[in-house]
Amino acid sequence: MTSPTGTTNGQSSRPTKRPVPPIVRTRQRLVLGADFGIAVILLGVPLRFIQEDTGLVAWFLGTMISVVAQVALRRSIRSQDNRPDDELDEYELLRRYKAQRTALLWAQGLLMIVWMTFSLLTLFRRQGPESFDTLIDSLYACLYATAAFLIFVPLVILRSIAGGMNRDPLISGEAEEIEDADALNTTASTTTREDPS
Repeated sequence: MTSPTGTTNGQSSRPTKRPVPPIVRTRQRLVLGADFGIAVILLGVPLRFIQEDTGLVAWFLGTMISVVAQVALRRSIRSQDNRPDDELDEYELLRRYKAQRTALLWAQGLLMIVWMTFSLLTLFRRQGPESFDTLIDSLYACLYATAAFLIFVPLVILRSIAGGMNRDPLISGEAEEIEDADALNTTASTTTREDPS
């Protein structure tokens, strides 16, 4: 029986919310982890001028966190950023090409910002015997920032590919079937490598 509001008795008018597939949540967490690592590296840039050792620790920890998260993220997308072209379909190739083009633009812009900032820092360098120490600190700070951006650029590619892979099952509503197919393909490829017959 239908109520005057147009809804069936005992049922809500709201559409049922689809559960987010575990692989989607995992990729989102890995992207956040990699972003957090890069933020820790960038935190080491101002710390270098305040406390050298603390800045170095921040750079090291941030690098480790971000790299580990990116390695796990690359596995979760089945290394689509590194696989040969003949192993990807047309849609996957186009998605990777767009991600690489975006990453290249980011790389050019960020490196230009870092070294323009360094040139501006030299305008405000201290005169006297401490000027060399100031130069070294500035170089280290730019090194930390450059390291963060060099880690960030491949993350742009991975994030873009992972976002596209996450979007597909969420839109289609066939998340479980897609995950099962991915797991079967991965298992089959592993079995083929182990047993050529």
